[in-house]
Amino acid sequence: MPSGWSLKEFNETVKMSTYLIAIVIANYKYVEAPADIFPKPVRIYGPSHLINGQKGGDYAATKAAEFLAYFEKYYEIEYKMDKMDSVAIPAFWFGAMENWGLNIYRENNLMYFNQLSTEAERESTTLVLAHELCHQWFGNLVTAEFWDQIWVNEGLATYFEYIAVAEVVPEFHTLTLRQHKVFQVAMAFDASEASHPLINYAERKHKYDKLMEVFDRITYRKGASLIRMMEGFLTLRTLKNGLKNFLKKKSYEGANQNELFQILTEEGHQDGTLPLNRTVKEVMDTWSLQSGFPLVSVTKSSKSRIHVTQERFVKDVKYSNGSILDPHDLWTIPVAVATADNPDFDDLTPDFWIEKDVRFKSIEGYDTTKWILFNADAAGYYRVLYDDTLLNLLLDQLNNDPTVISVVSRSQLIDDYFTFWVHKFIQVEDTLQLTKYLGHETEAVVWTTVFSHLRPILNKVSDTLTFNAFRSYLAPKLIQALTLIGFEQLPHHNGTNVILRSELLDWACSLQHARCLTYASKLFSEWHASPGMNPIPVDIRSVVYCAALANGDADTFAAALTMYKSLSTSGIDKSLLFVAFGCANDANFIIPLLRDLLFESSDIITPLKILFLQVLGTNRISRTETTNYIARSASKLIKALGAVAISNYIHTISTYVGTTGELKTLEQMVQDNAEDLETFRPTLNANFIIIRKNIQWRKENEERLRIWFSEN
Repeated sequence: MPSGWSLKEFNETVKMSTYLIAIVIANYKYVEAPADIFPKPVRIYGPSHLINGQKGGDYAATKAAEFLAYFEKYYEIEYKMDKMDSVAIPAFWFGAMENWGLNIYRENNLMYFNQLSTEAERESTTLVLAHELCHQWFGNLVTAEFWDQIWVNEGLATYFEYIAVAEVVPEFHTLTLRQHKVFQVAMAFDASEASHPLINYAERKHKYDKLMEVFDRITYRKGASLIRMMEGFLTLRTLKNGLKNFLKKKSYEGANQNELFQILTEEGHQDGTLPLNRTVKEVMDTWSLQSGFPLVSVTKSSKSRIHVTQERFVKDVKYSNGSILDPHDLWTIPVAVATADNPDFDDLTPDFWIEKDVRFKSIEGYDTTKWILFNADAAGYYRVLYDDTLLNLLLDQLNNDPTVISVVSRSQLIDDYFTFWVHKFIQVEDTLQLTKYLGHETEAVVWTTVFSHLRPILNKVSDTLTFNAFRSYLAPKLIQALTLIGFEQLPHHNGTNVILRSELLDWACSLQHARCLTYASKLFSEWHASPGMNPIPVDIRSVVYCAALANGDADTFAAALTMYKSLSTSGIDKSLLFVAFGCANDANFIIPLLRDLLFESSDIITPLKILFLQVLGTNRISRTETTNYIARSASKLIKALGAVAISNYIHTISTYVGTTGELKTLEQMVQDNAEDLETFRPTLNANFIIIRKNIQWRKENEERLRIWFSEN
């Protein structure tokens, strides 16, 4: 062998797909999970300062071993490699990749730093770990036959990441949170022009030059949602046994959805959970071979009879390939029903089916004088629209005792009805009725859904008279919820409740509720008094810093500047405090700060400066002043930060701006710097379209919203 060379021999791999091979060459250190958790070596690799210095791999090592042990037990199939390594890469476009025995992660998806990382970051790391480790079975042991079947890999891995985390790290309420993170995200995308079927066999006729386009919200989230729907109509036991058989029968092979459906059909027939005259393929082809999903409308016919119809949600949508889907394409729909007399949200086997050739169905035997909820626990991948009588019965139950209706169903009711308003099925007043009970709501998935729909409204009205009415209506409900879960974060608190508290505080302080502002000022003052020991929980530091600066006086601002200058350049608090300066509401502070921090501070990295501008753009008090300053200084900003700073700023404020005056200012700024901004012109034009829609939206909705919030 030539001098200076060395030879390394590797063991022979198991039979595997070539895309699962990875080789990493790096001067990395590792931490290994305790051997009593999982018998094979489980290691996390990364730079020495992250692994040995900050102990950033310790959490992932332990949880990776626990997930492997969990999956082995669940599937009753041994993990096939001799070791499981996970490697942190500083910049990794995919985020994570399930190479067999050598998973690769972007650093922030793998590293967790005790006392520094937030619970939201720990939740994210935990979910990503579970997803990639599930792939060691679904994706690696059994892989997709061809890329048009990739949803089987990714849908199952997404489905199981939430189940595994619920078992291994139960403080993250993933079995309820998946309703927003998976189901609702999938449906929003699936109703858009960018949607596509899970399976498109026509692609096999062409060179697959658009491979990466299939790795989207349909493949991952709709796929997982449909697997959960199968869990509902087959039962969890049947689905679990069927998936175990699928893994055993197809190990070291490529598989397709028809093979999966056949195995599940056999299991369902054997267990008696699927009628002998029905197959999983007949049901699921209506969901996997076409885009979109159904709208199920429910109306009262008599005291004991209900009429049910199905149609495509959002009719005549033109998709990216230029086609308009046939409105006659329907679905085979499993319908589980919960009622006031039988509020069962655990047994999700169908009370009846709506067949794919049936638009209208009449159902007898329900007491329509009491509430009835179709699609119990939102197990089915569809939306439900009730007539006024049936909706009012559900509203009465929510206002009297919301806990009778399952957490997931409460979240989905709210998501459905806000979506119905956006697509003009109903009036905004009907939708907002569902928010009246929120002062009694303590579940994160419900509030997350609420915030996702209220945020666009708040953005559009933040600088109008409607803001005050919005604030008066919502802020007391936020404080009620905070009081129920506990206003202060204690050392032993963890998981989803910590994340929810942070979000509630963020909204309450943004809406200027006195109790929230007082709490933030108290914590900030305590930190200022003892800067060496920050008493503010890491999960709410960004909230506290922002609230303190937004509502503080000159002394508060001066204290924050002093603390900022004294903090370590590499510390997270310095970055958080820098961004929080963008929350300040007094132009006397903001404009000098803009000059100093953007043009004269060399210790601040450019991405952080750009983020600071974006935060200023979301500030309802100072946005106009900031925009005018940026317009005057655009050429200087472009030289200092690059044209991307202007593009990102306009992109950020496009969801807030709703006046022709602001639009003209932005368009003029782009015109004055056309040459520098030419690369970003398509994005900027899209942003201006959004602003024009905002202007129209205000004309149609602002006054009605102001009246409703004022009267309720």
